Amino acid sequence: MLAFQYVGYLSEFRIEFDRPAPVVVSGLSGAWDLNVRTETAAAEALAIIDPMIEHAVAAASYYGSVGRRISLHETLNAQLKDVLVSGRGGLTDADMEDVAAKLVASQVRRDLALVSLSVANGRPEVLLSLFR
Repeated sequence: MLAFQYVGYLSEFRIEFDRPAPVVVSGLSGAWDLNVRTETAAAEALAIIDPMIEHAVAAASYYGSVGRRISLHETLNAQLKDVLVSGRGGLTDADMEDVAAKLVASQVRRDLALVSLSVANGRPEVLLSLFR
């Protein structure tokens, strides 16, 4: 019987198999105690070590793909930040242009009102003729 169990990230790695006496390899330290002096013992040791290698390769592949996804998210977030900053700058510029246009329009209205008042004060008869 061969049992394989993995708990946590390198915290607990157990492989159990039945021989004349059950052997538990926990972590990698127990792997050094394996008997490889006979062909049968070497085959049993390979049966223990091969799943460890497969698990290590699978874990490296998994963490590599997670690292790649994190890198892609970092790139995407940096691009989104750049777009948001430039968009906010564009909105601020657009608002300032709108406010500047309104300011110029109000200054023109004020100037026209001042000209109208000066004409009305200078020639009141022209103003009165408009109401006749």
